[in-house]
Amino acid sequence: MFRIVVERKAADDAITSYSRQEHTISNACSGLSLGHNTIFSNNFLKAHKTATLHHFRRIADFLEIGEGVWFKVHDGGVEFKDGKNCPDNYNSGPILTHFRSRNMKDINNMLKTSWEFCVRNKNSLKIPLLCDMLTDKKTADKQVSKKI
Repeated sequence: MFRIVVERKAADDAITSYSRQEHTISNACSGLSLGHNTIFSNNFLKAHKTATLHHFRRIADFLEIGEGVWFKVHDGGVEFKDGKNCPDNYNSGPILTHFRSRNMKDINNMLKTSWEFCVRNKNSLKIPLLCDMLTDKKTADKQVSKKI
């Protein structure tokens, strides 16, 4: 009898906990501006060079494809096509995979290869500030040798 009471109490607590989590997440997301493309201004990119390089290294497989697919360069900055009205994928890649179908070592190796390509072909990316940051040989070498 005691076991049944405890199991029911645990089930009630789990439902309450789930509801509380869902409520908290909904409240946090309600203030987000969903639906618009992400735009990084040149001023932001200049002021946060290290963060910019780290971010670009993390999305190197998207940058590797080149301008026009996942991002567009404007006079004022870089616009990433990640808004509500943009497709989730393009035939040109990268291939989106489920987290269970790949391990982190494979993903890190793939991103490292993509980032090395981006560093070698920085001018083809057409992101002026990124080209400037990677023109410095020491910075470029450091960026290639870093672990992702």
